[in-house]
Amino acid sequence: MKLTATLLALAAGLQVTSAFPHFATEENYQKLAARGMVKQRAPSNNPARKLEVRDLIGGLLQPLTGVLAAIDLPTPQNQVLELVPDAAHPYKAPGPTDIRGLCPTMNTMANHGYISRNGITTFAEAANGCQQAYGFGYDLCTFLSALGLLAGGDLVTGKMSISGPDARVPNTLGPAKGLDNHGPFEIDGSMSRNDTYFGDNHSFLMERWNTIRDFAKKYDNGNFGNAMWKKERKATYDKAVATNPEFYAGAKYIAVSIAERAFIPRALPTFKGGPSPGIPDAFNVEPFFLNETFPANWFKRGDPYGLVGLAGDVVDYVTDLDTFTKPGQNQGIGNFVPFSLDLPTEPYAAGCFLFTTLADVGAGGLEGEAVHAIGQVVEQIMAPLFKGAFNCDFSGTNTPSSGSGSGVNGG
Repeated sequence: MKLTATLLALAAGLQVTSAFPHFATEENYQKLAARGMVKQRAPSNNPARKLEVRDLIGGLLQPLTGVLAAIDLPTPQNQVLELVPDAAHPYKAPGPTDIRGLCPTMNTMANHGYISRNGITTFAEAANGCQQAYGFGYDLCTFLSALGLLAGGDLVTGKMSISGPDARVPNTLGPAKGLDNHGPFEIDGSMSRNDTYFGDNHSFLMERWNTIRDFAKKYDNGNFGNAMWKKERKATYDKAVATNPEFYAGAKYIAVSIAERAFIPRALPTFKGGPSPGIPDAFNVEPFFLNETFPANWFKRGDPYGLVGLAGDVVDYVTDLDTFTKPGQNQGIGNFVPFSLDLPTEPYAAGCFLFTTLADVGAGGLEGEAVHAIGQVVEQIMAPLFKGAFNCDFSGTNTPSSGSGSGVNGG
């Protein structure tokens, strides 16, 4: 699953020059900034204000206000072990005006009507469909949908395209580029796509998929569990270090490269041995990636996988010494420069690390009300979810007021 989002800098985020003391030259910084892997440094003309984080009410978001007032909120969906798709969600191939994007799981949801079959969805619909189709929790689905909205949606109506720009999505505060607007969340070392340095970083690579299948056979008896994914991630990292002169493995790489892999065994488990989720096999996984449909007689998980579960998986990956990937960047082939990064070793810290990292990817060239709206998504939607799950300390976190620029750079 490909995560994509664009968001303002948070004052609690990682400073490029302080967190990465060996960041190298200004020229290297500008190369990475141009690739969307760090934010362009821009002066702030208006003072930021402290983030005012709401509480969840009964585990749910409070009604949105201000510029976000017209956006409908997701609702908790029935979470039981059940057959997916059901009779109400048969597969239908996309029609001539239906669009599909880069994310196989989003495309599968559209092909089965868990989100609009035309590929134009909304913040609430995408979060609800994520719960219905894959058994992910309300908090995680809402967070992922918010990231998608910020990546390329219309922040006033909550509409977004699961592909590129589309006339059916308004551009109220600026261009709504769609979920294929992967730039702010593009990473090197993707499990299914090329690094940006090599050109086409959009297309699904069958060669990569075949390598993944080989890893599953070699390390997990043909299954696709975290044990296999950790080894595949380390091998992909090693290859990038050896071949990509601009390979960059910072905080965003840690978060995204782990999440995109951990989601697969959590979203696509087997239930051959009873009601508890089992490790997925090729029969479960391949239909999503190769045909963008559900496997025959497939059951979604009944115990929701949420933010706390994801945080636990992050800890599992970063504390595995055999597959540890050292933070750093290449300054040419054969010249990998490591830097210090405070990685989480317990779930509470991992949850707050995810929030800080995934929320600190910059507002780009946006100004005025658009920046204010982004800040409100952080304040009214994202931060309350992490406050509820992890009680993160937001005391040092700022958000720009209307008309302000972003305040902190992050990596």
